Amino acid sequence: MIRKSTYTLLLILLVLLAVVIFLQRTPGLNNGTPLLPTSTESPILMDLGDKSITAFTMSDDQGHVLKAKLDNQNNWFIEQPSGCLYSSDSLASSIAPIQTFKVLVSMEAPPALADVGLTRPTYQMDLTFDDGSTQSMKVGSIVPTGTGYYVQVNNDPVVVVSQYNIDSLFNLVSTACATPTPEPSITPLPSLLQTDVITESSITPEP
Repeated sequence: MIRKSTYTLLLILLVLLAVVIFLQRTPGLNNGTPLLPTSTESPILMDLGDKSITAFTMSDDQGHVLKAKLDNQNNWFIEQPSGCLYSSDSLASSIAPIQTFKVLVSMEAPPALADVGLTRPTYQMDLTFDDGSTQSMKVGSIVPTGTGYYVQVNNDPVVVVSQYNIDSLFNLVSTACATPTPEPSITPLPSLLQTDVITESSITPEP
């Protein structure tokens, strides 16, 4: 006759066996680490790799154009507007962040370019690199939330990029070489005509 304690031991053994089988079939519990959701890093808008920018042309929908290139001393020289003397260091620091712009939203369904303002871009920038290659970035309208712009690089899918980043970059085209308001010129007053001074000696007495 089997004692009651024997049944108890068998029951405990079966429970332990079931626990072992459960742990073997559950990888997340088997290694002792919880299964946490992983965040996806936002992609870079323009991955330039080892390339460096040697020339660019920037424009906006107001007709402003800024065209610049690196000279033989590796300083930025502005070709258009003519006579613009904007600092080379300031220009370099202004365009450098373009390499860090990140995509805020990737469009699941490609929108019609006309619907997002990309047939007549708000801004456009054409880049030339040290290896001779080129890239073009077009900026359309602001997204409904007001946090970003619709952007297309070359013929890639349309994405959304931070409004702050875009406005900071393209602020150059309208301010770097803005023509100062000319000071009002002073019109000289007409000089007084010199007249002969009549003296008493010059008066001929009547006869």
